Amino acid sequence: MKRLLALLLACLLLVLNACGTPTEDAANTEPSELTAEELPESCRRWFDIAASSGTAEPDSKLPFAEKGHDCTIDVGVEPCFNGFDCVLITGDGTLTFTTMGIRCGGGRFDLPALMVAGDVTVVCPDMELLSNGNAPAYTQLGGTVYTDRMQVNGEVLVADGLLLARQLLGAKGCTFRGGVALIDEYNVDGAAAIVMSGGQAYFNGELPKESTIEGGAGTLAAANLASVTANSYNATLLDNEQDGGAYYQTAFSEEWAPVDGESVMWDGLCAAQVEPLCWFGGTMKLNGAALEDLLPWGALHLELTGSNAISGELGGTSLLFTGDGSLSVSKLSIWGWGAVTRPVLAVRDGAEITVTGGEELAIGSNAEQEGLLLLEDGTLTCPALWLQNAALVVKGDTLHVTGDCSIEKGSVTVEGGTLILDSGLWLGAGDVTVAGGEIVVPGGEDALCLDKGRVTINGGTIREP
Repeated sequence: MKRLLALLLACLLLVLNACGTPTEDAANTEPSELTAEELPESCRRWFDIAASSGTAEPDSKLPFAEKGHDCTIDVGVEPCFNGFDCVLITGDGTLTFTTMGIRCGGGRFDLPALMVAGDVTVVCPDMELLSNGNAPAYTQLGGTVYTDRMQVNGEVLVADGLLLARQLLGAKGCTFRGGVALIDEYNVDGAAAIVMSGGQAYFNGELPKESTIEGGAGTLAAANLASVTANSYNATLLDNEQDGGAYYQTAFSEEWAPVDGESVMWDGLCAAQVEPLCWFGGTMKLNGAALEDLLPWGALHLELTGSNAISGELGGTSLLFTGDGSLSVSKLSIWGWGAVTRPVLAVRDGAEITVTGGEELAIGSNAEQEGLLLLEDGTLTCPALWLQNAALVVKGDTLHVTGDCSIEKGSVTVEGGTLILDSGLWLGAGDVTVAGGEIVVPGGEDALCLDKGRVTINGGTIREP
């Protein structure tokens, strides 16, 4: 009886900001679109659990904890919830563990050790989860979870939401029913059994040797898929090196990252998506920073505050700029390799980027697959632009190329904002579409030189300065 009471209390005290069923914005509709009968029998594991919400009904009389506040837990040297069989975290607030993390499970009831649901965000450096009876040790029905280390004695189930796990250790099985899982490293003694019945699972490294994949639906990407046994059925199974992946890893190291805790900071427990191509894991925050070079190992998400400057080169396999600050950089280029076959450079949230040197902003990749230069909200100014194979998309604000703009293959789409081309455009193969906003170029439409393609104006304008 005492263990049942402890279980009940654990499930009641961690309702952050709201109770009731998850909002429509948080719900991933994918699990309800597929029935178990449409999947091979080997891909139906934990299928029905996706219908559970993990939250109380709106008219529930249960004594939920105070609502309306995010929570931060500093438990010192001991893990939180040690001794509890099951912990349920739900609502739509944020729960942050600043030092140690969570340890729970190890009981006899058929319940997950940790269940996350709703729209809640959980930031936890360390998790140690022990299975309870015949149930996954970790179950995610919604929300967002960021963790450095997830040690699981049992199975993992992701039915919805977003999971970023830098290390997944010990899990003998993983079932992906919906949502998105981003996993840097997966280690277990022996083989693992992976079931895909929906959702997306992106592994930066290799899966445990001799593992099996039952791919009924959804998408999985990992390195060296030849080392595992894979039955694809209707799932999409991708090899990172051959096909590319959608998780653009940042391999953080102080060898390239001049972190000082003030003007340059690193937050590894967060993620951002650039639709429709990729996810970035982690964020480097610049606040009035003055740097010589910034050459990350992999991709990099930069959040800008105040005025920042890089006197030398900024590179990487892909770059995402956010924040309301500015950055001036002498040389800017990205080159995709490895799992990044479709390089991305994106500017949003009002960030202001200026390339001050005389060299062109260049984007390309070893695979020569189509990348993306995206301006959502902010400004990007460069002395020249060269794209090997990319879609140039302007949705708002201003992209200004003061010199030559050359695109060997790709497209130009202006949906809003302004694309200023001081020296015209050369596009080897591809179309120009203006569906909103404007292209400002000396000579007007005649200054757009397309070898193979056409110009379409439908809602926007092309005009001279």
